[in-house]
This record gives sequence, C-alpha cells and structure tokens, in this order.
Amino acid sequence: MNHLRNLKELRLSKGLSQQSMADELQITQQAYANYEAGKRTPDLQNLVRLANFFDTSIDYILGNTDDPTPPDKKKPTPETVGPVLTSVLKEAGYLKDGKPLTDKEASRLLNYLIAIHEADLKENE
Repeated sequence: MNHLRNLKELRLSKGLSQQSMADELQITQQAYANYEAGKRTPDLQNLVRLANFFDTSIDYILGNTDDPTPPDKKKPTPETVGPVLTSVLKEAGYLKDGKPLTDKEASRLLNYLIAIHEADLKENE
C-alpha cells in the first residue's frame, strides 16, 4: 500500500494539480508525482511544508493515522488528560488516597486550566 496514500486525496480536495503542488514545494512535477505514487518520500522539510499547506499532520500524510487533525488543533479531553492530571496531582501530594480522577473531576479541572490559559493569551495580546 502507498505509504503516502493521503497526499493525492489532500491535493484533489483543494482542486490542485500536481504541477501546482510541485511549484509550492519548489520541486519538479515528476518529483511530486513520485511522492503520490509512493516511489519517493519527501524529505522532512517538504513533509513539514505539506502538513502546513494542508493544515494536517505529517502522520496523516504518511498514512500513520486516519485522523487528519493536526496535533495543535486537537482539544484535550478528560479521557486523554485525566490520567496525566491524576499522576501530576499524586506527585504533588494532592491525591493522598491515590484514587484516579473521575471523568467529571478531570473535566472540571481541565476546563479550569483552559480558562486560565485563555485568560493568559488575552492578557498577552
């Protein structure tokens, strides 16, 4: 299977030609065609350019994930941060009983942390 299976789909979704993508990357059309055909893998610089251009992740372009959302656009959820928050709170001595946070507790704490972060961003504008 083509390890760059999503590259052609991304290009077509924007209605672009291989030549326009080659121009964007400052490579030949044939080099770009080889990326889509899986005959050649872009170097790291071009992988980053492609991910930025298509607003996706390098892992999605390489076919390592089916989720096109770039990591910096993913919102944390209680399920993903609950175990991390539990560990941090245990280490800091706030969870003496050692029980993991419930999803509700993790959600409340996560919302609090997001509110603080957003307030900091506004303050620094």
